[in-house]
Amino acid sequence: MMRGTGGDVERVLPRPSSESGTVAARPCAGILIDAVNKRRLMIVISVLFFIVMALFLVASAILHALRYRASSRRHLCRGDNDSGGSPRR
Repeated sequence: MMRGTGGDVERVLPRPSSESGTVAARPCAGILIDAVNKRRLMIVISVLFFIVMALFLVASAILHALRYRASSRRHLCRGDNDSGGSPRR
């Protein structure tokens, strides 16, 4: 979950930036699509999309593993283990 650290400007700014990039790239994309085989381009873009989505999944799993590892190290260093034994003194 994201923390609300930014103000209204920080939350609203990414949207116009993304839309302006889309508007600027649209004429170039139209020329590219007209110049190449549309079917082949669609297949290549679909394959790239699935590869990127798989990489997001892998990156997310790695991030969660690193966070879990860091939090478990913090708990072990403080002696906050739930082993049921007596706490360290």
